[in-house]
Amino acid sequence: MVNTSEEVEQKYLPRALPIFSRFPELKKILIYWALSRLVLTIAAGASRIFFDIQKGHFGNPFIDAWAIWDSGWYLNIAENGYSAHTSERGQASYAFFPLYAWLIRCLGFVLQNDVIAGVVISNISFIVACFAFYRWARLEHDDATSETMLITLVMFPASFIFTAVMTEGLFVALAIMCLLAARKGFWGWAALCALAAVLTRSMGVFLVVPLAYEIIRKHRSIIVPQVLWLGIPPLGWVIVGIINYQAAGDAFAWVEIQKQAWQHVSTFPLSVIWDGFFTPEEPAFAFNSAYSLVVGLLIVVSFKYLRLGDYGLSLIFFFLPLCSGIVTLYSMVRYSAVVFPLFILIGIFLHARPKYKIGIWVLCGGLQVLFMILWSTGSYFII
Repeated sequence: MVNTSEEVEQKYLPRALPIFSRFPELKKILIYWALSRLVLTIAAGASRIFFDIQKGHFGNPFIDAWAIWDSGWYLNIAENGYSAHTSERGQASYAFFPLYAWLIRCLGFVLQNDVIAGVVISNISFIVACFAFYRWARLEHDDATSETMLITLVMFPASFIFTAVMTEGLFVALAIMCLLAARKGFWGWAALCALAAVLTRSMGVFLVVPLAYEIIRKHRSIIVPQVLWLGIPPLGWVIVGIINYQAAGDAFAWVEIQKQAWQHVSTFPLSVIWDGFFTPEEPAFAFNSAYSLVVGLLIVVSFKYLRLGDYGLSLIFFFLPLCSGIVTLYSMVRYSAVVFPLFILIGIFLHARPKYKIGIWVLCGGLQVLFMILWSTGSYFII
């Protein structure tokens, strides 16, 4: 007796791919990830060939497109660890938080190449982030709306950075898993994810804001045993302080060197956006000010669509970098990528107005390709 293809699929596919049966959204996530990264890799690699950009960490334009700018610092830390040595511009490795570089070192030992290790870690992190984001969105929205939000995340103009040899992919995966765990009452896992996020980027410490909100919302009080978990994430700064003390003799050396070598100064965020429009000698500032104004307004108006803790986190993640001076405008496209609650707002808007979906996604996807090309070819418009 000959089985039909449908019978074979029903008999063997669930056994061969049980994960897709249990998590049907994962198949879509992998398709979105593969198609989007393929387009970005081809566009960026071809651009590096067109502009004859030879310098790279790997030696292949399609791989090197994913490993420029601060990627070099993480690769250096993975290979050499932290040291007090400064570059010609006075910059040093201890300005960067350690977890991503540690992961590169571990996987790089297995793969025998740190660049490939970084690319693999970032891509896995992005897939995990998409999966966790979908599950997080499903807590309050139906399948169709959640999928719209997921596609918006993948197509967002700044989402190219999630699979670069940078910390954004790992950070956003940990941050979303933290909030998802908190919503389900798994406080220990939420605290550990937040701790890992702090070890990835300094802003991870502010995950205590939505964690505190969820504790108060569930228990109607802050005086409960669960509040002790809020003490776990700040330990990340303690670990970084120990690393800095060993490398530079000062537990807060990372703060000082960012002021001195990266020109980070305390400023009012709105004044940074305003000044960016009126700095004609640097066109990148005007470009990033316009971008920041649009994204910032979207975040502000998202108040009634987000839980209070998530809204507060969005404000912090977006506006805090702008408090470090006008030089941060160079990286505002990249910084905006981690403001993941924003995709909830855009997803709700598009789901309610389906006729705009394709147009908005095509526009966002086109901008993402453009931004990837600018970033990967060394343009100062996006650092």
